Amino acid sequence: EMLVKSFEKKAEPDWKKVEQILIKYKGADNYLADLHWTIASYYFELGNWNKFLSAINDFIQSEIINTSGEERGNKLYKETGKLLEGIDNYEKKLTTTEEKQAAELVHKLLLEAEKLLKNPDAELYYQLYIAAETIGLKEEDYFYRVYEKVKNGQTAAEAKKAAKTEIEEAEDEEED
Repeated sequence: EMLVKSFEKKAEPDWKKVEQILIKYKGADNYLADLHWTIASYYFELGNWNKFLSAINDFIQSEIINTSGEERGNKLYKETGKLLEGIDNYEKKLTTTEEKQAAELVHKLLLEAEKLLKNPDAELYYQLYIAAETIGLKEEDYFYRVYEKVKNGQTAAEAKKAAKTEIEEAEDEEED
């Protein structure tokens, strides 16, 4: 009810009160992700992109706080997919600055996920490529090349090395 009233007035909710309510019902150890999700959802509905991105990043970090290694990579990858869906829903509302912020956040999260996954397969690289293409990341060429190489039988490590070499060679040719 408090959030609805704040939303109707387009006012800032009392997040401390929301936090206290969540602690009461979820427990001190389990409320944080719900708090960040609530904040992100509020700003998403309000159309405040900067605060939405900040809150969704906090949510993703709180979701993975107690995990490490491959499990952390999988969670990051899954949550980043949800973030991309949110970005798609915002598609017509984005401005250049907001697109850049979204691209930087998604790119950071996907690369972190990639580093943590020990055996990324073609599906991961395909999703990275689609994500990069969707929000116009400069690295889309890298992800596409890696995906193609993995699809054609190379290991992820071999594909990453080959793609990086190809891109460096292409950049050298452009400079000449």
